[in-house]
Amino acid sequence: MTTTPSLSPADAASPPAPVPVVLPVRHAEAVMPAGVAYVREARRFAERLLAHWAVAETDRDSAVLVVGELAANAAVHGRHTMSVGLVLDGRTLRIEVTDRGDPVNPAPGRDDGRAGSRADDRADDECGRGLVIVACLAASVQVREAPWGRAVRATMSLATASVSVAVPAPASELDLLLAADLSGASR
Repeated sequence: MTTTPSLSPADAASPPAPVPVVLPVRHAEAVMPAGVAYVREARRFAERLLAHWAVAETDRDSAVLVVGELAANAAVHGRHTMSVGLVLDGRTLRIEVTDRGDPVNPAPGRDDGRAGSRADDRADDECGRGLVIVACLAASVQVREAPWGRAVRATMSLATASVSVAVPAPASELDLLLAADLSGASR
């Protein structure tokens, strides 16, 4: 004889326990010359990628601003090459901009897309506010100096997790899309 457990009326009416949803960790990186002309391309890369990942527009706007500020710093103060990396893990977005290569000693009047050092920098100048803006938008900011260059990582807490269930494009197709976007910088 088999007995079945009896449920109280309260147990029978309660909804089933929620099933946790495990979201995939997503990551992508774009490598480009460390020139001011490529800052726009870094922002475009982040904007399109975060839209593809279904990140909410307000979070996306803040992340693109962070990417722009970090890429501008790498372009102006960095070395020959910069990379922009994004990692989305649930509601956490890590943005890392790295500059690599031999040290660059900018000279005034260069026309390779980099700014020269200026002796007339003043406290009320509009430049130099990038890391302050990043610190306001990010939960944390870390700077790592190395002989090969510098890496700046900003970690952001997103308002909502990306819950898109769309299947991402194959890596080769996404690589072609991003490469086409970066080649448009010379137009």
